[in-house]
Amino acid sequence: MVSVLLIALVGIILQLSYALYTRNIVLDAANAGARYGALYDRSPDEGAERTRAIIAGALPASYASNISYSVEYRQGTRVLAMEVRAPLPVLGPLGLPDSTTVRTYAIYPEYSQGKNGKNASAINAPSNSATPQLDSSLPEGGEK
Repeated sequence: MVSVLLIALVGIILQLSYALYTRNIVLDAANAGARYGALYDRSPDEGAERTRAIIAGALPASYASNISYSVEYRQGTRVLAMEVRAPLPVLGPLGLPDSTTVRTYAIYPEYSQGKNGKNASAINAPSNSATPQLDSSLPEGGEK
């Protein structure tokens, strides 16, 4: 009786671990695909293919069958949104189709307009271009 409960408990823990593993693989693949597709010399289609390749390399091919992307503008910044719908594994790798949805974003490497109309690089740049000088009066440890 105890051994049956112990085996069932171990099986449940293994299944929950596999479900978490699959979600993390799908999330990581969507992140990598979105970043890859947002590069200057790449297209969103290539990002979706990269996502599909990463998922298919670690999980059954059915997990990589529903991948979509869109180019959106969020707060004045152009982003690539990558969405993956995959099964949630219930019994081993078998699960309910499209029951897990992961959506990630990658910013295109271009300037975005800040709230005051300046480029983002101008907002984050230091006010003067002089190179900061180190304080030579401090000892090696940095304390006086």
